[in-house]
Amino acid sequence: MADKYGTDQEAIEEFIEWLKDPLPSFVPNWELLTPRQKEIFHMSICRGLTHRQMAFELGISHQTVKNHSWEGTLRTEVKPKDLQDMLIGEIQRRADEFVQLS
Repeated sequence: MADKYGTDQEAIEEFIEWLKDPLPSFVPNWELLTPRQKEIFHMSICRGLTHRQMAFELGISHQTVKNHSWEGTLRTEVKPKDLQDMLIGEIQRRADEFVQLS
C-alpha cells in the first residue's frame, strides 16, 4: 500500500533491511568465503578500510589481511574494490526507484 508520498512503505523497509547487510545477497559465491574473509570483505567494501587499517583493528599483520583478501577475491572472482563500486551503483539504482515512486 502506498503512503501519502506515493511510496511503498514495505519496499522502503525491505531496502533499509537490505542495507544493514547487503553483502550475502550481493557478493558472488559469498557462501564460499571463510568467516575471516567475509569480515575482511565487509571492512573493505562497506567501511572502505585499507589493508593496514583492517590489520590494526583485527590485530593481525598487514600481509595476513592481504592474503585473506586475495583468497576471497579468488573465490568470488571479483576484487573488493570492484564490488564496492558495484554496490554503490546498486544502492543508487534502488534509491532511484523510490524517487520514481514518489
